[in-house]
Amino acid sequence: MKNNICVILVLLATIMLLHNCSNKINKHSKANNADQYIKDIQNILQNDSIKNIWGIDLYGPMMFINPDSRKVYANKQDKYYSFVKEKDLYTGYLPSEYNIANTSFVYADEVWTSVVLTKNASPVDRNRLVVHELWHSKQNELGIYPCMSKNYHLDDIEGCVLLKLEILSLYAALLETNKNNVKNHLENALFIRDKRQTIYPDNNENVFECHEGLAEYTAVKSMLYLYGNEYKNTFLEKMLSILNEKSLSNSFAYTTGPAYGLILDEIYPSWRELVVSGQTLTDVVRTYLNRIPDSIINNNEKNIENIINLYDANELVVQWRNEKQDMINKANKMKDKFINNDLLYISNNNISFSFNPQEGIVQYGDSAVIYKTMRLSGDFGIIDVFDGVMVSNNWKYFIIPYGHSDKTKSYTLDLTNGYQVIRIDNNKFRVAK
Repeated sequence: MKNNICVILVLLATIMLLHNCSNKINKHSKANNADQYIKDIQNILQNDSIKNIWGIDLYGPMMFINPDSRKVYANKQDKYYSFVKEKDLYTGYLPSEYNIANTSFVYADEVWTSVVLTKNASPVDRNRLVVHELWHSKQNELGIYPCMSKNYHLDDIEGCVLLKLEILSLYAALLETNKNNVKNHLENALFIRDKRQTIYPDNNENVFECHEGLAEYTAVKSMLYLYGNEYKNTFLEKMLSILNEKSLSNSFAYTTGPAYGLILDEIYPSWRELVVSGQTLTDVVRTYLNRIPDSIINNNEKNIENIINLYDANELVVQWRNEKQDMINKANKMKDKFINNDLLYISNNNISFSFNPQEGIVQYGDSAVIYKTMRLSGDFGIIDVFDGVMVSNNWKYFIIPYGHSDKTKSYTLDLTNGYQVIRIDNNKFRVAK
């Protein structure tokens, strides 16, 4: 049995095949303008199989944004008629108070999907991204509500290692054709997750996985309907690549969500009804396995070392721990910027913010975390931070090392007329009207 589930040997034997399959998909005809991009999405979402994933029409207000000029190419007029009709498109410019991002957001009293135009995105990657964001614009209809990740433990050494072991279990389950073996891999995945959440109880992994993971599942599933096993190989390749990532606290669900969803599609087709009724993905897996948490975590036959051996991951675990330690050393240098230095405090009064979920997050004690980059916009103006911003755990404050010269600044600040930076303490400053 071990030979059948040895993930790492499968990895080495199949990586070139997976890479070639990915390249094959990316060679599909390339749309070169926003008009064609919108038509592509319309055609994709007309597929009955895609419509039936959640039983709702995912198509809705959508805009592509040029990040250099902020020019918008939309599929409809906004409610305030601020766009201009140009052939089959509606064009305008995104006001500076809105962040340019791949997201779902309220614009002109309506929920829109926005996608940033990039030069090198393949049609497949672009369409997957658009479907992902369109799902976010409709997720409230399904009763699956958005949330921020509170899973900073996944950037700890053991949290990161246990997450990657869970991904190895899911990868093995996706390769497996025998249902009993699939169940074994799923039990391993749940055991690892339960173990991790016992060590780190202050988390929202399961809920965040529904928010981002189901969006990505829907996107991956849509691409599978279009490209079949070619795209399954592409997704498997991405699962392997995630094992090289050092920070997963904000991005893990983009892998685990689709993985659990695709496995359940094969063994428990009605699972989406349970998710819509309020269960998380791991709740559904427990329902399928007829297991409660204690029956897995207290299984005397299971322990982390056995699972590491099962997937021949001993060398990988050592590598992951060493890489994580290097990253923690760098994180400590980031923390030093907030000690005995001038700090700029910005109150979160309905501030709009965006960040890169692929970047690592540094936990700062029990009360805050540090993001490397972030863009903040609000009544005060706009601030782009490019080397460290602390966010309180309750999201009430954003704190930035305050440089007094261009050489010491790690941000750019564009204040609205009538606002200024004032000192509130020896080394504390804030933006005030």
